[in-house]
Amino acid sequence: MTSVDKYRDELLSTLEKLDNMIPAGSHVVLGGTADGNLLYKYLHDQPHPIGATTTITYKQVYQYLSCLGVSPCEGWMNDNDTVRELTTARNMAYDKVYQDLVSSSNKGANYTNFDLIYLTSPLLDILTDWDAEGKNPAELIEPVDGFHPGQIAQALEAKWMYEHLEEAYPEFLGEVNPHNDDIQKVFGDQGGY
Repeated sequence: MTSVDKYRDELLSTLEKLDNMIPAGSHVVLGGTADGNLLYKYLHDQPHPIGATTTITYKQVYQYLSCLGVSPCEGWMNDNDTVRELTTARNMAYDKVYQDLVSSSNKGANYTNFDLIYLTSPLLDILTDWDAEGKNPAELIEPVDGFHPGQIAQALEAKWMYEHLEEAYPEFLGEVNPHNDDIQKVFGDQGGY
């Protein structure tokens, strides 16, 4: 795993490069990472799509990939609790790098062309709400790779982020396009697309 110091150094290097590339007055959101323990919790005993003729679980697929040395998510798609917990601890340390950077830079005051905020990942809340509605949280995880949010989860994350920005950081969204009514007259109501 990438060390926390290396992670911080790469993040700072990226932000310095970004500061030289984007226009003045830009906004940057550092998004927190999701707790990957949720992946194992919700998927380990679920059938993986690879098992068309027999039931093969995510746990079995990731054990096989791990055995081959090609697991794309060794830390979380792993039946070893200790490995998953160590991966989660490192992930939380990465998120702390984001939080510390935002607070120490006073929302990016160290940068010329952008301000900077950190938002936690809403995925735990989204999965919990989905579960509370009687739905299977595994439906929100991309079924083939089993470790990225699926299309529905991405839409729910985008909705959460937009609502959060609208409430707490409206300047990050900018002004409403004054020509929206004219556009609708020409193109009609396209359902928000």
